[in-house]
Amino acid sequence: MYKDTAGIILAGGQSRRMGTDKALLKIGERSVIERVAAALGSCVPQLCLAAAEDRSYDFLQLPTAPDRFPGQGPLSGLYAGMNALDAQWYVLSACDLPFASTRLLELLLQKAQSAADGLPVQAVLPTYQGRRHPLYAVYHHSVRPSLETALQKGQLRVMDWLNQHRTIELSLEQLLEQHSQQAKGDLSSWCLHNMNDPEAYKQALQQADSSRFLQ
Repeated sequence: MYKDTAGIILAGGQSRRMGTDKALLKIGERSVIERVAAALGSCVPQLCLAAAEDRSYDFLQLPTAPDRFPGQGPLSGLYAGMNALDAQWYVLSACDLPFASTRLLELLLQKAQSAADGLPVQAVLPTYQGRRHPLYAVYHHSVRPSLETALQKGQLRVMDWLNQHRTIELSLEQLLEQHSQQAKGDLSSWCLHNMNDPEAYKQALQQADSSRFLQ
């Protein structure tokens, strides 16, 4: 458990491509959002949801962060979570990662906190196959003012906002090579797989059936 940290789960999307609330789809015995909450809850002492008030997530027994900028996408959710919980570092996760990895979050937090002793760092995010993943990442509280400015101006592209800050990227491929099987924990090439549509859900079910993730 990392001190002075908090977790934010983004669950405000409309799931249009999935056709149903993707966060509530089951992988094994648990819904995807339960799996995400378990991954984050294992490494941070406080956790909240950035979700619409009409969503049925009461079973998680987590507070919902009030949204000052409803309908404005992931940046709005990050901002809501930062205002709801007081911390130095915030772990952010989308709600549609069925194999969300506690170990990956630990490595991101370790890098964030060690880098803070040198040049100031405001975000640490993973990359996989050349793609950056800002919605499964760690953010310093100092990004909050720029978040508010971007939202007030309607500048909602996550990468455009992120590029204004000092960031560190960790390659998932390199992390998998560097760590022994025991040290990897739940770290895998699937931990950044997001379920945006029925085909991605099908792939997740197939992976769960063929692996230890079906728990």
